[in-house]
Parts: sequence; C-alpha cells; structure tokens
Amino acid sequence: MDEQQIRQLLEHDYAAAIGSGDLDRYVSLYDDDVIWSIPNAPDAKDRDGIRRVMGGVLQKVSQEVDITIDDLSVIGEHAVVMAVARGTATPHGTDEVRSFALRVMWALRRGTDGWRINRQVGTPKPDTS
Repeated sequence: MDEQQIRQLLEHDYAAAIGSGDLDRYVSLYDDDVIWSIPNAPDAKDRDGIRRVMGGVLQKVSQEVDITIDDLSVIGEHAVVMAVARGTATPHGTDEVRSFALRVMWALRRGTDGWRINRQVGTPKPDTS
C-alpha cells in the first residue's frame, strides 16, 4: 500500500503538478520543513522557498516530465526513492523545446495526511534514453 501511494505521488501527482504549471499543487506535495535542491537554482528550506524558486521557473517555461522510479524503499514512516525524471521545457513565447534528464533522490515522510516529500535532490543526467 505504501509503495503504491508513493508511486502515485511521484509518478502521477508530481508530474501532473509540473505539467499543469499549478504552483499550489506542486508545493502541496512537500513537507513544511523540506530541503529542496534542483539544478541551477537556489536551494529551498521550506515551502515558501520552493514557491519563490519554482514560481519563477514556471513563469518562464512550461514543462512536461515523466518519472521512472528505479528504487523505492519504505522504512517505517520514511521512504527513499531514486528515480530519473525526463522531460521537456519550453520557454514561454517560443517554440523551442529543450529536453532534460535528472537523477532525483527523494526522501519522504508519512504524516497524518499521507506521504509528503521531505528532501529532494536533483542532478543533471546525460540523456541516454
């Protein structure tokens, strides 16, 4: 059951929030005391930090992402996930589509309202599709 909920959160909810550009939906996937790191952007240490950084990103580009989970371990109220996120980013007002691939590690924590992302680190990965 836990694995299924985590897969839903990352493979579907996370990807849909980014694809829709819905910043509130995206931020709601994270714990209040999150540590969040994506390439070429300042780290964030709370939801407001994510909102500032990701809000700026989403104002500039539309993104689509596909998450492939390589490893998922649940340890009590915590989980660790290793995945590859492949997608495209299209700067607003252009037809230029840029592909990207990231190796992502998520640490999640189960709370009273379900699983939330507590730590996120993404690093560029050569796209070897």
